[in-house]
Amino acid sequence: METWWNIRSREDLLNTFTWLDDGGHRQEFSALGERVSQLEPEEFNKLLTHLDAEKANSLLIARRYYQKLGEQSLVGWDYARYISLCRWGYVAGYLSEDEAWQRIIYAARILQRTFGSWRELGENYLIGREFWSLAQTQKDGQAMRAAYERLLSNSSSPWNRISWTLNLE
Repeated sequence: METWWNIRSREDLLNTFTWLDDGGHRQEFSALGERVSQLEPEEFNKLLTHLDAEKANSLLIARRYYQKLGEQSLVGWDYARYISLCRWGYVAGYLSEDEAWQRIIYAARILQRTFGSWRELGENYLIGREFWSLAQTQKDGQAMRAAYERLLSNSSSPWNRISWTLNLE
């Protein structure tokens, strides 16, 4: 949590939850997507020439997916990571088991309302991950895509054993 999230305390973890709730990567994705989707191809290509590879990649992903994703934005990316932070926060002793479960169910409800299936959630997560980091996508993006495909195709995977519409009340 410290290396990837700069989380060293319960307070850091709670602040990160707030950041994710307040917009997380969705906020930047939507702001960039709104701006670059209005550019003519020549303007967009000229803009890319002035950016490093990471920033150019973020703009490319925002341009490619902003209108397609609409209100979903990168909800899957942000809230799947929120749930991971709950698990890690519990293991690190920053959250009690009850606190972790309350937050997990909260995030799961958001995901369930936003998406219609595990497939949609997984695809959104992968788009968010690509937006977040070109370097990580180049490093292990194929492995992440393969894991996504296994979750969809393996009959014993949780995605095939647990109904997307599971009652979370």
